[in-house]
Amino acid sequence: MSHIGDLIRQHCPDGVPYKTLDEVGSFTRGSGLQKKDFTETGFPCIHYGQIYTHYGISATQTKSFIDPAQAARLHRAQPGDLIIATTSENDEDVCKAVAWLGDGEVAVSNDACFYHHELDAKYVSYWIQSTDFQRQKDQWITGTKVRRVSVRNLERALIPVPPLPVQEEIVKILDTFTDLESELESELESRRLQYKLYQEKLLTPSSDTHWSTLGEISTRVSSGATPLRSRPDYYEDGTIPWLRTQEVDFNEITDTAIKITPRATRESSAKLIPEHCVIVAMYGATAAKVATNLIPLTTNQACCNLQIDP
Repeated sequence: MSHIGDLIRQHCPDGVPYKTLDEVGSFTRGSGLQKKDFTETGFPCIHYGQIYTHYGISATQTKSFIDPAQAARLHRAQPGDLIIATTSENDEDVCKAVAWLGDGEVAVSNDACFYHHELDAKYVSYWIQSTDFQRQKDQWITGTKVRRVSVRNLERALIPVPPLPVQEEIVKILDTFTDLESELESELESRRLQYKLYQEKLLTPSSDTHWSTLGEISTRVSSGATPLRSRPDYYEDGTIPWLRTQEVDFNEITDTAIKITPRATRESSAKLIPEHCVIVAMYGATAAKVATNLIPLTTNQACCNLQIDP
């Protein structure tokens, strides 16, 4: 970031100017391209719905094609243009954009427009994702079921216009973070698949697997109890954790919302269980959910407490 600051001080010592989009470029609306027109090969095209379902910051190839004869009759974006979806079913996706960096023209559907400009294409595409643009966009959205932003309003959007070297450096930095994010997502997905594989391998019994009941692998199986609510001396100034089923949620128990007194444990079935039991909720909203306790505690009668034989 300090390098960006140095570039800004070098190239624009008086600060970065803001300009409206129509001051540094021009908009053209897309034309009558529909999904039924798609072909396996042909002239590249971008349908407005694909901008928020398929494309990212930029694209060099298209997902879809149309007949070249039809493309000749449609509005076509040039390399470096920004293609913007002006229609969506939600506020988040309307005005999503992709910078077209392919080798030639691309046909653009209606409900989209393309922006021909003097800026770095990816710089504008990244800026479209910024809070700065989103704040401006929100005031221009119209429609109920279908949300729209008009080209006339897009022309009014104010964009910071640093010199080209600064734009290019910003793009380089953001590209690095985008690549890192993609790598992390890929790594996370790989780890999920690896976990699933080992989970299935470890928990799927083989022919020589020995089966036991939960009772057979436990030194004690018990449930708890609910001390009488009408007895204040069972709860006031209580120090012993008392677990209810609503606190059982595939978690580790380190504390409970309610504490009971030693007298309550002596005079009810809410006996103390040691740490590292497996606690199963037997009924209620959390039925069949499981927890382990990292502290000694007591439970209500809807918890099954399995003290596992080490």
